[in-house]
Amino acid sequence: MAYRTPEHHIHLTALFCAFLDRGFRPSRVNDKEGEYGVLLDVVRVLAEPLFEPEPPDAHRPRNWRGMVREYVDELNAEAKKKR
Repeated sequence: MAYRTPEHHIHLTALFCAFLDRGFRPSRVNDKEGEYGVLLDVVRVLAEPLFEPEPPDAHRPRNWRGMVREYVDELNAEAKKKR
């Protein structure tokens, strides 16, 4: 299965992290302390060879931090519904 979207990449990266570490849970980026969740770092590293760099004239550059935040928020909302 090929990567189709950055969101798909984030989901597969989260699954990969969970495969490597059973205790892994994606966490939201903490802006207040300036710390980033582990998922964001892994997403960025693995994205470099998979996605073309953004052209300088891109209308809206890719925002990995925002996309990871959105992904984690969706996971948290789903978990909350199940409780």
